[in-house]
Amino acid sequence: MRRPFRLSALCLIACASQSPKESRPSGSDGQVTATVDVPWSEGAEASPLAQLSDLGVDNVVVIEVDTLRLDRLSFYQSARDTMPNSSGRTGWVASSDHHSSTSWTNPSVATLFTGLDSHENGILTVGSSEEDYSATEAPLVSEHLAESGFITAFFNGNGSLERTNLHQGWGFARNVYDDPGNGVAIVEAGLDWLDSRRQGVPFVLHLRPSDTHRKWAPMVADRGTFVPIGQLPFSYSDDHDAQEAVVIPLLVAEDGRSEALQEQLSAVYDEEILGLDRALSLLLDGLAQRGLSESTLVVFTADHGETIFDRGIDYGHGWALSEELIRIPLIFFHPSLNNEVIDGCASESWDLYPTLFDMLGVEPMIATHGGSFLDNCRYDLRFSLYMRSTEGSGNQLSALAFSEWPSKLVLDCQTSVCKAYDLTVDPLETMPESCTRPTVSEPMDQLLGYRSEILATIPELSCDVVE
Repeated sequence: MRRPFRLSALCLIACASQSPKESRPSGSDGQVTATVDVPWSEGAEASPLAQLSDLGVDNVVVIEVDTLRLDRLSFYQSARDTMPNSSGRTGWVASSDHHSSTSWTNPSVATLFTGLDSHENGILTVGSSEEDYSATEAPLVSEHLAESGFITAFFNGNGSLERTNLHQGWGFARNVYDDPGNGVAIVEAGLDWLDSRRQGVPFVLHLRPSDTHRKWAPMVADRGTFVPIGQLPFSYSDDHDAQEAVVIPLLVAEDGRSEALQEQLSAVYDEEILGLDRALSLLLDGLAQRGLSESTLVVFTADHGETIFDRGIDYGHGWALSEELIRIPLIFFHPSLNNEVIDGCASESWDLYPTLFDMLGVEPMIATHGGSFLDNCRYDLRFSLYMRSTEGSGNQLSALAFSEWPSKLVLDCQTSVCKAYDLTVDPLETMPESCTRPTVSEPMDQLLGYRSEILATIPELSCDVVE
């Protein structure tokens, strides 16, 4: 059951670069009010993902892709058939309402592996100095799995994680940087590890391919599938900086070439997903050949998404909290599942491993905010934050996003402005309504649930409740 509540504007947002006084807009009482109607969940509902708890699996393989959008996958009715092999087989369930905690690799992976937000786990967005690549002192899911009797392995395809300690705790860890299409190479390495592992012991294997990250270079077999090779202005063998040196002047040119190039580069991104389809199919077939399909759950997800010319010539990730950057795929594979897409059961990246622990009969981690979504779907509210390091000022809270479909609020610390969006009529978030300094007329703990205490730990942010 849902009922509307009214979000009235009165949030005291103070970024690290501002004092609380500076962040308050002017007015008779120093406050500006505005209202936005947002649906609010009265309580938890039975989870449509409860079927996962009946699978009786002993093992898990997670494929967590670097920089992958949900809406570009065949499972979610993408415009191009980017994953024909894996979506065409039986035995999967996809959730359409899974979100990342942020839009850049290191902090999003840290949240996945610790169940804590960036300001808590200590691994923040990279800035201009090496010290921004940091180590977390928080307990890691890898360590918890080892303590629970699992053998584990981690294969990573993005070098940015090397300057963190997120490899820590895995029984075996290896970087695989084959280019292009390291997804297939990472799966092959993972299958080799399965063959060499100690038999008769449950395992968790975590794979991080990066086929869709930065450089435009699909696997050789997939080039030309969606865009003729000769139309591209660069070579696949060029590094990404060299590709951008050619692409950027064309994107900003006012001679009619920009729009066509945007479509071509978008098609190249989809060709890169074809490589992930090959990797995922290789994994599923490899598990079947080893007699592990029934005892193993495969999870396919991402760390964050990607902007691909959604609003003009912008592309990439790591600077905002728009939906294409934080809405990520979550697909489960097991022979007993009946191909379907689940809508409306909200979850976040920090909920994934607690859910897997629940399935595997592992005691939950104490120092984590995530929870299993097998029993029920909790409040449909999602929360993401973005922290950015700037030279000389340390890490700053840059933006916060609250959303409950179809309403979304984005609080920008750099401008002290809150923007409200209705995602049903404005999916690209280009028509904001002003909602300066929002807070809630309901108690904050009812609105944010377990996130209310977390917000209180961020020194740059404080919110007052309006009774």
